[in-house]
Amino acid sequence: MKALLALLTLAGWQLAALAADVTGTWKAEFDTQIGVQKYTFTLKQDGKTVTGKANSIIGDGKNESSLAEGKIDGDTVSFVELLNFQGSDLRISYRGKVSGKEIKFSRQHLDKRQ
Repeated sequence: MKALLALLTLAGWQLAALAADVTGTWKAEFDTQIGVQKYTFTLKQDGKTVTGKANSIIGDGKNESSLAEGKIDGDTVSFVELLNFQGSDLRISYRGKVSGKEIKFSRQHLDKRQ
C-alpha cells in the first residue's frame, strides 16, 4: 500500500511538472458586438498561479487593465480581466489552451462587477 501511495504521489508530481509555462506576452483578437478587439496579455506564472495585465485596442480607444483569479491547469490557462470601459466596470473571463508557442483564447462571459 505504501508503495502504491508513493507511486501515485510521484506520478502526480510529474503531471504538475508538465503544466505549460505561460509567462510572457500573448496576442489575441476577438470579434465582438462592438467590433474587433485586439489584446496583448502580459502574463507571469508562479506555480499554478497566473498574474498580469491586458492592453487592448477597442475601436479608437486604448485600455490597460489588471488580471485576477489567474490559474494554469495542465495546458489550460484561465483568468479574469477587470476592465473599466467608458465608465463601466466590467469583468471578462478568459480561458486559453496552450499549444506550442500559441494560446487559443476564448471569452467565457461578460458581466458587470458587483
